[in-house]
Amino acid sequence: MAIISEKIIEEQIAKDLDLSSFDKKEQDKITSGLIKNISLAINVAVLDELSDEDKQELEIICKSTRENAVLEYLNSKIDNFNSLIVRVIEEIINQFQEARNLSPV
Repeated sequence: MAIISEKIIEEQIAKDLDLSSFDKKEQDKITSGLIKNISLAINVAVLDELSDEDKQELEIICKSTRENAVLEYLNSKIDNFNSLIVRVIEEIINQFQEARNLSPV
């Protein structure tokens, strides 16, 4: 289940990290790994916020073909949903920076 698009995550990574010291292949590898980690962390954080009933509803909505249905649902169910997403992205990027000894965001 993809709660937030990879494109949005990739844009945030590009904004927060200067990967210019890495070659293109390494940049793609880093970005791909961060996208996977961030997507997983967002899914976990969102599911932690939802009741069992809300999780079942979310599963049904995920099968919907209506664009933005999942985001609309989560915005209605989770207070400060956007802040949650930003916090999770920042946490994962900061963990990456610490591991690579880069300066913090």
